Formats: sequence, C-alpha cells, structure tokens
Amino acid sequence: MATPGLAASRLTIVGRDTPTRIAFSPQTHEALRILAASIRANRVRRGWTEAELAERVGVSRPTIVNLEAAKPGVAIGTVLEAATLVGVPLFTDDAERRAAY
Repeated sequence: MATPGLAASRLTIVGRDTPTRIAFSPQTHEALRILAASIRANRVRRGWTEAELAERVGVSRPTIVNLEAAKPGVAIGTVLEAATLVGVPLFTDDAERRAAY
C-alpha cells in the first residue's frame, strides 16, 4: 500500500538503444529523502559547502545538489560515500551481524 502523499516517479536511463524507464516506489523516495536530509544536515554541521563535499567524494557540485535533493539518479556508491564522509551511520556496528554477510 502506498504511503499517502508519496507518488511513484520515473527515471529515464538513456543507453545505446531505447531509453529505459525505471519506476521507484514511494518507499524508495521516502528512504532517499531521509538519507539525503541526513547527509545535508551532517555536511552543514561539519561546516562543509556542497563544493567541499563534492571534492571529497570525487564528484561535481551539481551531483551533490542532486543527492541532497533526493534525486534517484545519483549512483548508490556516491550516496554511500557522501554519507560515510559526513558521518551518517549506515548500519549498526555489529561485527557478528556483518560477518554473516
């Protein structure tokens, strides 16, 4: 069941042939918004500009703008690296649990 106020959207990926459209669920959008807000809050708390975070991550400033706007087209590795650099906890620090994977 969809979360009220959250509509699915589409991302167009243009490749060699026909563009592919990917629909994201409301839950995905909600997770993106939460993670993006956490990244932005921690970046600001550290006193870093978008440009400074971009340099540390190795991407352009517009990519950080898109990341903090919760755009679903930002690469997952970029999002996770930004989160790690600004100190957003991604997973519990449970060595036994991590070892299971």
